[in-house]
Amino acid sequence: MVVDRTGDSGCVHNPKGNMPKTTPNTASYDATTLEVAQSHLAEIQSQLPVRPALTPKQRQALATVGDKTLAFISQAVELCVANPEILPRAIEVEEMTEKAEAHANLLRLEARIEQTLEAVRDVRVQFGNELYAVSLAVYELAGRPYLGAAMKTGRATLERRFKKKTKPASPATPAPEAKP
Repeated sequence: MVVDRTGDSGCVHNPKGNMPKTTPNTASYDATTLEVAQSHLAEIQSQLPVRPALTPKQRQALATVGDKTLAFISQAVELCVANPEILPRAIEVEEMTEKAEAHANLLRLEARIEQTLEAVRDVRVQFGNELYAVSLAVYELAGRPYLGAAMKTGRATLERRFKKKTKPASPATPAPEAKP
C-alpha cells in the first residue's frame, strides 16, 4: 500500500486494487441512517420561521452584514436600550433587540450547519477518492487481453471517461484584404 503524501488528504492509494480504508465504515452511512439524518434536517427546517426565498437580485440589493457591521448593529442596539426615551416612535427597541438576538442565534445555527456540511463533504470526497482509485485499478485490469470479451466491452465503456473531445475544425476565414 502506498500513502499519498502530496496533500493533506490522508488518502491511501493501493496499486494492487484493494479498497483503501481511510474513511469511516460505510455501514455508518447506510440508507436508514441517512433517512434519519434527513428527517432531522426536515424537523429543523420546519422549526424555522418561513420566509420567502430571495432571488439573487434581491439578495444583492440587501446590505452585507459582516463582522464590522455586526459590531455596529450591536452598539446601536445597546444605545437604543440605554436611551429609549430619545428615539422616534418608529424605532421599537423591543423589536430591535428581539431581531438582534434572533440574528445572533441564526449565526450560531448557520455555523453549526456549515460545520456539518463540511464534515459531510469531507467524507463524501474521501469515499469518492477511494472509489475512483479502485475504479482506475478496475480500468487497468480490464485492459488485460487474457480476461475475455466481457472485460474488453467493459473497458470500452470505461474508456469514454478519458477520451478527449476533439473540437470540429472550424473553416478558416480569410483575412480581409487591405486596400491601398
